[in-house]
Amino acid sequence: MRVLVTGDWHLGVTQYGVMDENGINSRISDVEGVLNRVIDKAAEMNVDLFVVAGDIFHTNRPTPEEQRVFWRVLQRLQSQRLKARFIIGNHDYNAKLGASHALKLFQDIINSDQIKIIDETEWERFGDELLVCWYPYRGQAPDWADMALHRPVGATAVVCHSHLEGAVVGAEPFEIKDDRVTRFSELPVDFVWSGHFHKPQILCDRPLAFYPGSIQCVDFNERHDIKGVVIVETGTREYTTVGFDVRRFVQIDLKDRADLREGDLSDVQDAIVKIVVTLPESRTAEFDEAAIRERVISAGCHNVATVNLIVERQKMVRDDAIRLDNGLRDNFKKFFNNKDYGDINDEVHAVGLEVIEQCES
Repeated sequence: MRVLVTGDWHLGVTQYGVMDENGINSRISDVEGVLNRVIDKAAEMNVDLFVVAGDIFHTNRPTPEEQRVFWRVLQRLQSQRLKARFIIGNHDYNAKLGASHALKLFQDIINSDQIKIIDETEWERFGDELLVCWYPYRGQAPDWADMALHRPVGATAVVCHSHLEGAVVGAEPFEIKDDRVTRFSELPVDFVWSGHFHKPQILCDRPLAFYPGSIQCVDFNERHDIKGVVIVETGTREYTTVGFDVRRFVQIDLKDRADLREGDLSDVQDAIVKIVVTLPESRTAEFDEAAIRERVISAGCHNVATVNLIVERQKMVRDDAIRLDNGLRDNFKKFFNNKDYGDINDEVHAVGLEVIEQCES
C-alpha cells in the first residue's frame, strides 16, 4: 500500500505576507499552491492513502477565506479520487467546553469512506494491507490490545500529533507533553507518523517513525528545511521524501557593517527576507533601516520581514588607576583613553571636559 504522509499545513499563517489585488494574503495563496501540487503528485504516484497528521489550520478560528481554501483542497482530493484522512492537531483543537474545533464543520459535511476528518482515537483497517490507529491531539490514549480485534494485516501504523522522543523541536513550543506514543520504540506497530514539529526528520527505521514537517516555512527557524511530504510503501517498509518549491525565507547577517553589497542580495528574488546587522556601540550611527529596506525591495524580494540591529556594548572594566583622590580631569582622561567612540571621539572628549569645567566652577 502506498501512503503519502503530510502535516502541519498551518493554513492561516499570514505573518510576513503581502496583500494581492483581491485582498488575499500571499502566505495563504502560497500554501494553497503548494497543496495543489502535493495532491497532483499524489495522484500521479497512484497513492492509495493521503494522510494529514494535524495542524491543518493555524488557529482554531479560521477565517472564511482560510476555510474556503481548505474546502477547495478537499474538492481537489475528491476530484483526484484520493482516499484521505485528517486528524486534528493542537492548533486545530479548541479547549473551550462545548466549542467546535477548527475542522468540525468540514467533518459534519464531508465525512465519507473517501475523506474522513478524525477527532477521536479510532482504528481503521485498509484491506489486508494496513491497520491504522488514528490518534488525534487530545484523543483518548490508544488501547493497543484493540489490535487483536482485527484479523492480521501486512502492516500496522499509528498516526498522531505528538512529541516523539528524540525529536528535534525547532521553534514549536512544548504544548504537548508525554503521551502514549512519546516512547514510540516500545509500540507494537510498524510505523509511527506524527505531526507537530515542523522540522522534517526520520527518528527510527523500526518502527519507521518520522515527522514529514510543515508544508511551508512558518518562521525563520525553518529557512534551511526542505519542505515536502513522505511516501511510504507499507509492504516493503521503504520510504521516499519528496520536496516542493515553496516561498523561501532568507536571512542576511551583516557583521561589523551596515551596508548591503551585491553578493548579499544574490538569493533574495521572490523571497521573504530578514536582515540582522551587528555593530559595535560606537558605530550605530551607520545603521539606516530605511535605506536597507529600499535596497532589498529593489533587488526583487517578496517582502522584508524585519531589519534588526544588534548592538555590541563595550565592556565596562574598572581601571584601578581611577581613584577618588585623583582629580576629575585625570580620571576622565584615564577613562576616555580606554574607550572608543568612533567618529564622535572628539565630540565626546570636548563635552566631557566641558562638563568637568562646569562642575569645577
